[in-house]
Amino acid sequence: MAYLSILQSGFGSIKEIIEGLAKIKGLKSEKSGVRSLLLIELELNISLLVYDYIENGLDEKTTIEQLKLSAIQSAFDKDFDFTKIKKGKIKADLLPKDEYYLKFKEDDMEKLYRKIHIKINELKRSVELYDAFNEKKLRLNVRLKNLLKLLLVTAKFISSKP
Repeated sequence: MAYLSILQSGFGSIKEIIEGLAKIKGLKSEKSGVRSLLLIELELNISLLVYDYIENGLDEKTTIEQLKLSAIQSAFDKDFDFTKIKKGKIKADLLPKDEYYLKFKEDDMEKLYRKIHIKINELKRSVELYDAFNEKKLRLNVRLKNLLKLLLVTAKFISSKP
C-alpha cells in the first residue's frame, strides 16, 4: 500500500487514476480496430498492476504471465500509425515532478508503446530464461512498478488535452 501512496503523489488520487482510465474507456468506445484494442490492453495492464499486484498482493510470476502484449505486437506488425491514438509529444508539465519521469519528456505515442512492448517482453523473457523469482538481482518488483509508471504516463498523455 505504501507504493500506491508514492504513485498517487505523481498521478493524483486513486479517484484521479480511475477517472483517467474512464477517459480511456470513453476513447476506446469511439472506434473499433487496432486503436481500440491498444487502449483496452493498456487499461487491462494498468488494472492488473494497480489492483491485483499492488493492492491485492498477486505474486510476481502470475502478474507477469497475465500482462497483455498481443494488441501492441499486432499494431507493430501492421505498421499502425500511433498518432491515431494521440498526436504530439509529452510536455514536461504533464509529467509528475520527479526525476524518473524526465526520460519520457518529448516522447510520442509510438515511442511510449515501443517502451511498453520492450518492458513487457523483458519481464516475460526473464521468467522464461531464469529462475527469476530466486534471482534477487533481477528485481522484478522494481521492474513491475517501473512498467506501471510507464503505463500511467501513457494513459495520462492519451487522456490529456491536445
